[in-house]
Amino acid sequence: MIGLAGPIAGLFGGQDWRFDLANHFLVQETLLLFVTSVVLLAAKRFFRFFISLAVLLLCLGTLWPYLPLGQESLPSTPLTEAQKVTLLVLNVHRENTAYEKTIQLIEKTNADILVLMEIDKLWEKELATALKERYPISESVARDDNFGIALYSKVAMKKIDTVYMGKAVVPSLRTTLVLEGKEVVFWATHPLPPVSVDYWLQRNEQLLLLAGKIIKDGRPAIVAGDLNSTPWSSWMRPLKNAGLKDGSLGKGFHPTWPTVWPAALRIPIDHVFASDGVKILSKKVLEDVGSDHLPLWTEWTVFSGQPTA
Repeated sequence: MIGLAGPIAGLFGGQDWRFDLANHFLVQETLLLFVTSVVLLAAKRFFRFFISLAVLLLCLGTLWPYLPLGQESLPSTPLTEAQKVTLLVLNVHRENTAYEKTIQLIEKTNADILVLMEIDKLWEKELATALKERYPISESVARDDNFGIALYSKVAMKKIDTVYMGKAVVPSLRTTLVLEGKEVVFWATHPLPPVSVDYWLQRNEQLLLLAGKIIKDGRPAIVAGDLNSTPWSSWMRPLKNAGLKDGSLGKGFHPTWPTVWPAALRIPIDHVFASDGVKILSKKVLEDVGSDHLPLWTEWTVFSGQPTA
């Protein structure tokens, strides 16, 4: 019954950081549960089979909305290129010195907005030299630890503010875009990883405070970055309660970390979340550029009206 351990532990992830870690591997645990259920059925261990099946169905209920099963609602009129915004999210990994690989990817994708994390002074210098002509709007907070962050944009933005939330005192960047006549608040953020109870609590606090700011503001919002959490963590609920939806819904799982693990074991901790009025049109993971994270690319738009099927 080893296949039951992870999903059951995850049910208590809201109370204990170690149990919450089990939530991050829900896809892998679901596959293991499927195999376990088949083995138990074949062995005619029916009592254990039905327990395994019940937990399997619970896991599938959580994962089902992410499967690309049907046609998504789209605007009633076709979108022009000017109405679409492309976004590249990448934790560059501070110790990664393959600067040229990242710069080449940025040039290749030609995204309208970049959110880059783990930016130190060396990364800041390399990026500023390569991107200053291509991205006229930028803000960078370089740090000697893993929590420097940068935002580059071709899209007109209002003032970019550096915001610190909670005891972790790590920077997030907040700005406002005006698209299709609507103001959209854009957040780039990178909470602490939940590698200890203290870091777990500080990550959770940052997500709670961020959700509170979004609710208080009231405008449509986008949150992008390495959130150091998968969508199934108990502590992603504050963002969902703030009206934000995971950009992966209906599009797959998009595992981005860690690149040193086999693809089947990777988990999705880099995200784009968006509120009503913002539609994620497409989303994909791009090629390895030497970081421990894979780049995440999205295309989205802002509805001036309601989408239609």
